Amino acid sequence: MRRAHNRVDRSPALASSWPLLDTRVWRFGLAYYFVFGAFVALALWLPKYYVGEYGLPLATAAFLTILFDLPSGGIRALGGWASDKWAAAR
Repeated sequence: MRRAHNRVDRSPALASSWPLLDTRVWRFGLAYYFVFGAFVALALWLPKYYVGEYGLPLATAAFLTILFDLPSGGIRALGGWASDKWAAAR
């Protein structure tokens, strides 16, 4: 939105940043940062582990890693749906 003299109206940006004042937002964000970071690190490390520890070909190790990664995406989507359905009502 523009006002007179080409000044930008910053009120929508300020209004959307109010949740950042809640400590719960930071706590959940930090927890998500570490948990999802650990998941990504594990997904990146698993193929090397399978190749080094079990002597599997890289293609097989990648396939086993995909068996770990793909269901987690569906589970996260299901968890988001459940959170929106039940937890958001509080």
